[in-house]
Amino acid sequence: MAFKVETLSFSQWAAAWAEPAGGDPGAACLFQSPAYLSLWLDTMGQARRTEPVFVRVGADDGRRVMLLPLGLERRYGLKTLTFLDGGVVDYAGPVRLGPAAGEIDWEGAQALWAALRAALPAFDIADLDKMPAEIEGKPNPLRWLSGSSSESGWALPLDGAYDDYQRGLNPYAVDSRRKRRRLQDLGPVSFEIAREPLVARQFFDAMVEQKTRRYLETAGKDYFQTPGWSAYFSQVAAREDFGQQAHLSALKVGDRIVATHLGMVSSDTFYWLMPTYEAGPVARLSPGRLLMEELIGWCYGAGIRSFDFGHGDEEYKARMGGRQRALLRLVRGNSLAGRAALKAVRSRASRMVQDFYWSKLYRPPKPANA
Repeated sequence: MAFKVETLSFSQWAAAWAEPAGGDPGAACLFQSPAYLSLWLDTMGQARRTEPVFVRVGADDGRRVMLLPLGLERRYGLKTLTFLDGGVVDYAGPVRLGPAAGEIDWEGAQALWAALRAALPAFDIADLDKMPAEIEGKPNPLRWLSGSSSESGWALPLDGAYDDYQRGLNPYAVDSRRKRRRLQDLGPVSFEIAREPLVARQFFDAMVEQKTRRYLETAGKDYFQTPGWSAYFSQVAAREDFGQQAHLSALKVGDRIVATHLGMVSSDTFYWLMPTYEAGPVARLSPGRLLMEELIGWCYGAGIRSFDFGHGDEEYKARMGGRQRALLRLVRGNSLAGRAALKAVRSRASRMVQDFYWSKLYRPPKPANA
């Protein structure tokens, strides 16, 4: 199969994304929708000085194949081709447009990569991470070019009824009932979803305070100081007009917010994105887990079919009944400097040296006003 690769403006790319595709409507994750990417570009993209590159791929017979939302960032002197992520996206990848995408084999993938390299602006290294091996149940057309990512995705199928899940799949159900009773000794326990701006602001402020404390405890740094993070998460919490539904909730004891969560709902999937909980003695009562269980119950009631825990292999995801989702990563040098950098990393015997190198290479760029 031969390919035609075009770079488009964002408005042209968004229009192509919205075009009907006959019997095959295509497949994409929430994080590749034009409305979501518009928010990302206005916050993370500007702060990181990312140069967006929107790509349309077609077959030589005129059939549509895929769209790619890409970006170029300079990292320690090397121009790096990435998805539009910056550390806040759980899943990246192409927008699979039709049956032609499923016809790409190993040989076709090599032709596709050659066509992409010829059409894209110059870059040193491609690092395309967090790609699901399947997108909405359909093969990722870039799978032949990629290896396994260092982390998996996890999602809980919401089959049957919530009571059945609590009895059969949730290993924490008994412990959670005990801890909820102990919380109730401190005051009335309530689960609330923000439905008006004032409440959303209260929940968001509590979320930032609680998450900042946790970041400092575990990583020794406040990730909300990363360029673009604060603006990005505040806009996610405030906006409900970009095609998907931002979802901000809290677990309260009386008027006290003891846990929060900021996520998104897209079609029949709930995305678990930013959980937080209060420190101190109340933390021993697992308020974050109790809020998660409330959200899973809410999803059952709302007819949502999947509770997506996102990428990362934390033990609780499997224990809560999550199913593992293979993720892919494409890393390739595209210039002499890029190939030399990759060779240097791969030739080191010490894992410590490799990790240090990559942490330097992929450190977020300085903010635009620096």
